Amino acid sequence: MDENGRVTYSGTGTATFTAHLKYGRSREFTLTVTREEPPVPAAVYPDLEEIYLKPGEQSPFSISTDPSPAHILEYVYESEDESVVKAGEYGVLTAIAPGQAKVRVRAAVQTEDGEIIYLETYTTVIVSEESPEPVQIAYTISGDTAWTKGSGKDLTLTVHRDPDDAVCFDHFMGVSADSEQLEKDRDYTAVRGSTVITLQSDTLQALKAGTHTVTVLFDDGSTETEVLIRDSGSKGGGMPSSPDTSDHAGITFWSVLLGISALIFVSLLKFRRTAL
Repeated sequence: MDENGRVTYSGTGTATFTAHLKYGRSREFTLTVTREEPPVPAAVYPDLEEIYLKPGEQSPFSISTDPSPAHILEYVYESEDESVVKAGEYGVLTAIAPGQAKVRVRAAVQTEDGEIIYLETYTTVIVSEESPEPVQIAYTISGDTAWTKGSGKDLTLTVHRDPDDAVCFDHFMGVSADSEQLEKDRDYTAVRGSTVITLQSDTLQALKAGTHTVTVLFDDGSTETEVLIRDSGSKGGGMPSSPDTSDHAGITFWSVLLGISALIFVSLLKFRRTAL
């Protein structure tokens, strides 16, 4: 990518770019190059339902598709009140004066029969002289947190975002195990549905038996959980089995001993009768 944002590609694959705007704002974009034609999306939706700005500030209006990636012919951005916020050709929003206005985007797509249709969505821009109270983002993680070596199974964890769980995956950045960064699509996969992380069995097999801290990172927070790796011969929590010392074990031992004694006694009687 050059300084003007023009991308040159020579093969298939996926690459992530980071665009830095004014006032310290930035945004990551993922480019997927494929030999197959991307599908026509069923819907488009904003990554943020509300955007807070001060007069003079700028921010991108980022849109996601379902499914992703998908084929979009063009985006058309429109502000319902340009005295509050203006929408540029490429979705860059510029705050003008305090107030509130919706910015709509129309995504042009071509159906299989060649018809051009438009999918619409919008975000609400709130322009204020004062900075809004920061939203407290909380991430929670759930799923099975125990794995046994040699099982050959993957381990799936699901992360939810509060608020706006629908945009959870849009904020996803990566996964680490014991502070070591894991490689996406090799050590784990990550898909939308809140955020679903699947740790690969080969990656888990390489970890030592015991407890490991798995952290899922987002651009506005993180969450972690403890994953227990068991040896293949262990049970339950990984503790070795102990010998049976219960009462029924003692009863069994004495029953066997009495049986052996009885057999010896009968043999002695037969021997004595034979001798007489």
